[in-house]
Amino acid sequence: MNLFRLPCGIPWGGARRLVLTLACLFALSGLSAQNVTLRFERAKLKTVMDEITRQCDLSFAYSREVVDADRIVSIDLKDAPIDAALQSLFPSGNGIDYAIKNRKILLSAGKQAVRVDSVIKGRVADDKGQPVVGATVVVVGTTQGTTTGLDGEFSLRVAADDPVLKVDFLGYEPQELRILPSQTTFDITLVPSSKEIDAVVVTALGITRKEKSLGYAVSKVSSEELANTAGGNWLSGMAGKVAGLNLDQSSAGPGGSIRVTLRGEGSLSHDNNSALFVVDGVPINSGMSSNTTSGSYDAVDAPIDYGNGAGDINPDDVESVSVLKGPAATALYGSRAANGAIVITTKSGRKQKGIGITFSTGITWEKPGFWPDFQYEYGAGDYRKSTLASHMSNGITPDEYSFYTVPAEQSYNGEKISSFHSRYQFGEKVEGQLRYMYRSYDRASGTYTRVPYEVCDWYKGFFDTGVTYTNSVAVDASDGHGSQLRVSVKDARTDWIVPNTGYDVQTFSVSALSKRNKYIEAGVKLTYYRKDSDNLPISGYSNSSPLKSLIWQPTSASVDDLYNEWSSGLIRDYYAGVGGIKLCDSSLDNPYFVAYEQLNTMDRDRIYGNMSVTGHIIPEQLSLTLRAGVDFSNDFRTQQKPQYSHSYTNGMYREQTVRNFEMNTDFMFNYKDSFGDFHLSAALGGNRMYQKLQNVTQTAENLQEPDVFLLVNVDGRLLSSNTRREKGVNSLYGYVNLSWRDMLFLDLTARNDWSSTLAPGNNSYFYPSVGVSFLLDEALGFRERAPWVDMLKLRGSWANVGNDTDPYQLTAIYSNSDFQGGYRLSSAIQNYNIKPENIESWETGIEARLFGGRIGLDVAYYDSTTTDQIITVPADWATGAASKLINAGEVNNRGVEVALDLRPVETKNWRWDIGLNWSKNWNKLVALAPGVEMWQLNSKLTVGSTVFTYAYPGGVLGRLYGIGYETAPEGSFYVDEAGKFVDCSGARIIDAETGNPVLTETLKDLGSIYPNYKAGLNTRLSYKGLSLAMTFTAQQGGRAYSVTSAVLSTLGKLENFLPGR
Repeated sequence: MNLFRLPCGIPWGGARRLVLTLACLFALSGLSAQNVTLRFERAKLKTVMDEITRQCDLSFAYSREVVDADRIVSIDLKDAPIDAALQSLFPSGNGIDYAIKNRKILLSAGKQAVRVDSVIKGRVADDKGQPVVGATVVVVGTTQGTTTGLDGEFSLRVAADDPVLKVDFLGYEPQELRILPSQTTFDITLVPSSKEIDAVVVTALGITRKEKSLGYAVSKVSSEELANTAGGNWLSGMAGKVAGLNLDQSSAGPGGSIRVTLRGEGSLSHDNNSALFVVDGVPINSGMSSNTTSGSYDAVDAPIDYGNGAGDINPDDVESVSVLKGPAATALYGSRAANGAIVITTKSGRKQKGIGITFSTGITWEKPGFWPDFQYEYGAGDYRKSTLASHMSNGITPDEYSFYTVPAEQSYNGEKISSFHSRYQFGEKVEGQLRYMYRSYDRASGTYTRVPYEVCDWYKGFFDTGVTYTNSVAVDASDGHGSQLRVSVKDARTDWIVPNTGYDVQTFSVSALSKRNKYIEAGVKLTYYRKDSDNLPISGYSNSSPLKSLIWQPTSASVDDLYNEWSSGLIRDYYAGVGGIKLCDSSLDNPYFVAYEQLNTMDRDRIYGNMSVTGHIIPEQLSLTLRAGVDFSNDFRTQQKPQYSHSYTNGMYREQTVRNFEMNTDFMFNYKDSFGDFHLSAALGGNRMYQKLQNVTQTAENLQEPDVFLLVNVDGRLLSSNTRREKGVNSLYGYVNLSWRDMLFLDLTARNDWSSTLAPGNNSYFYPSVGVSFLLDEALGFRERAPWVDMLKLRGSWANVGNDTDPYQLTAIYSNSDFQGGYRLSSAIQNYNIKPENIESWETGIEARLFGGRIGLDVAYYDSTTTDQIITVPADWATGAASKLINAGEVNNRGVEVALDLRPVETKNWRWDIGLNWSKNWNKLVALAPGVEMWQLNSKLTVGSTVFTYAYPGGVLGRLYGIGYETAPEGSFYVDEAGKFVDCSGARIIDAETGNPVLTETLKDLGSIYPNYKAGLNTRLSYKGLSLAMTFTAQQGGRAYSVTSAVLSTLGKLENFLPGR
């Protein structure tokens, strides 16, 4: 890459500052006094010499037997003497001497080099005299080198001819010093670099690119930011750090899964909107196979959150994370990355010679952060108008609360006290009165004693303080000759806030790289992951969840009473007919019984990684990379329910084995070259992706022997389900990156996939992308006019990508039936001629870096439309099927993203970084299939028959619809006591008989599930080796439905049901 500027003011092409040229200042003292500005990166020596000849009217004279004109060189000089340029191109001791005579630069064979063979020592400091730790000290042209220690000192054995010592450290100008045979001690001072270092990011296929050359948005999250994650899933550490990134986290259990989406929901299929996860250039499985097809609301077998595959990554092994947001950024990954990609680069061994050991230990405590607004004014009971009439023994006043029916001979007043107990909290006002509460009965003596009527700790005390212990150690090494090794081990143990839940994780990773010469290098990265759990809680509002039982717990008893009921065996006595009363609702199990005996175990083994070999056919110019990546996981899960479980009175036992396998094999040719003012980088490659899934479930719904959890203990028929699925995609791809004067960049990519899930004729789909970026600071000469502007870039991109479907959607297939040995045909009409989905996306943006990186700004606007979606729509029952598969539907997302980075303080010891981001997405369902007027988003998230997530054409892809309150129509009024007319439009209508609000008979639009905008704030204050980091996230708008709040309100347990009592 070459850039030239004429500081002497010579115009070129009418645009003086659009071109950086060689400066030729002829001084009276001779040709050697001329100054030059040269900027070449990986250019041929002849190209540099020709430019010197063109600009300074100095020609070169040499013999090709002496000078290799095709040698690749890099040079970066500004307004430097011509001697300095020639010394850089032909340093002493390399066998070439130069001289300037008669407007010619004469190159000839050099004199005999001086041999140095000794040990040198020295100290490297900055311009303030402080030691520079970790500076690289090498002998130019050799593999001899070392790094400075904590005091900035170094010691190095030198054995070379005419050696030159080079000292380099990030952010400082490199220093070169000639080593004389008599000199063994050096004091070296490094001065801060005057130029901003080009930021680089990892893009698609693991390619490292300069950030300024990209025509699309890429956000980078460092390993330091991820290391501060407090929680079971490292992805939560990315919250609030990237504009346009959405994390939907489950609260179902420890290490719960996180759904990652970028720039809104584009697909009508809820599960097809997630981002692709890529580790070291190879895609991995980031999803999760459920234990059931049931939803999480009021189901006997509700889903268990085993954690998604992306959460298995060890954050201690992560070097950086690049978030590629749009199709243009991810087009080289094909259809899988149509919704963006999270590109993870893991750590490798050290670059400097030596061995390093890193050990870290941590402990994290976790407590519930927020509680519902519980009310404590009224106690247990049911004094509602609709039920009170049946609890007025004297026909005048309500009966007093009593958990038990107390015989007259044991009651406080000698009269029989009938039970007036309820799990509702519409009871008496708590005023210190005595009542027969749950703890009033003494089982040892069989007597009843009245105790204060109060609201007990019936909820909060159930939860523990969660704790996670982590220990990790990493060893990295390098031989200083291009070979690197890193080995890491991590152990994490978590006890969650729900009793008897948690997991243990062990991770072992190895990274090795061997680069013995300039022609070939090989590498391998491999991770083994092990996760074990003796119990994971069932999610949602289901009879198998301890939290549903807890919600219905009467407030007249505490969680300690619940624990005692379970631990003392009263539950089993109750079901055996020898006990008196069950504290929990008859349709629910004791939450401690659920937590300690209805166990859901998991053992997960996973191996993922890749091997690669790169051959540099023409070093620094043409290379071939061969790579193979694998991701294999095996989950063995069990579920057991002991005797007397509500849903399985005779017990139940289930085993499930889930195996996922994916293999990616790639080849890629890379070519780089420079042509005058142009630099070209191109690649041509191919990929073969193969996936295989096996999911086998066997269930014994009744057990012969109580609490013997074996499949052979089944009483009756063993239920079996076996799912097998395979998928393959063959791909060819390529890209061309062309730059002009390191100022104008053009990116062209293309990929073609052939998918096994689509029929011949429709299984091939091609998607291109185009990206352009233009550096205004270079074009407008800000380097001289406004040196405080480090970079000012305009960018734009366009992409068109496709997306296939799941396997076996083309033709009808048979599945297992409930009848043993029988099969049934699918109830859906398959479509052999289904076509791939299509996504077209546009993006434009502006980036700025100011004041040496102290201020950074990134603003982006995008517009993406998804058409020809592969969806299932209702079919006419006359066809004999309930649904059919078609291409239909159009969804549009457009939005704005803003990111601002600030560094208001940067001194020798202090540094303060601030990151702000803001994003807004406009989502619109443009069209559905003909005859389809409404779309239900994820039917499994339906809350009974009261709350749904629907989408209608012209609206957003997801609004809550449910039963709401009847309100007075617009223009309604009433006359108050003073005879004035009072407008009551929109006021809730109250049932005069019950005093309760009247509910609607039809569904009501409750609002969009998407926020109006999201924002994040990150700040880090560092002092020497200490740092304090905080992250804040916020959103405005976005409706959510809380089943917990809804049920607690219905039971009268929240403050929102106090008015009107």
